[in-house]
Amino acid sequence: MPPIVITLGDPAGIGPEVTLKAIEKLNTHPGIILVGHPSCIPQKFPTFTSYTEANKIYIYPISQYEPQSKEDDATNAKIAYQSILSALELSKKIKIKGLVTAPISKTGLKNAKLNLMDHTSILKSFFNCPDAG
Repeated sequence: MPPIVITLGDPAGIGPEVTLKAIEKLNTHPGIILVGHPSCIPQKFPTFTSYTEANKIYIYPISQYEPQSKEDDATNAKIAYQSILSALELSKKIKIKGLVTAPISKTGLKNAKLNLMDHTSILKSFFNCPDAG
């Protein structure tokens, strides 16, 4: 069964914590791939390679940058942005059940000079659909 892919969002935000709390409440699931910096989650999960199993959680690590502890940080925004792009690329490579994205910092994205201010603009850019809403 295809897995659920979840981006962890801004490392200094509530995304990683809320994601893990939500996953803990699941009794069963088709497999979950967490996309983000490994240091954002206290548990060690196996790295996703090519397949998933039901009720198992994997990490698809984003580790080009080191997370910062302050809110609206440009480096954290780059991690969150790369997590979204990696999740989208992953969804092109494997069949997934769904994509869930944790919160990102619009101010952080602005500070990182990414010119994409939210999930919608990132998706529009990735899929080259400027008129999507």
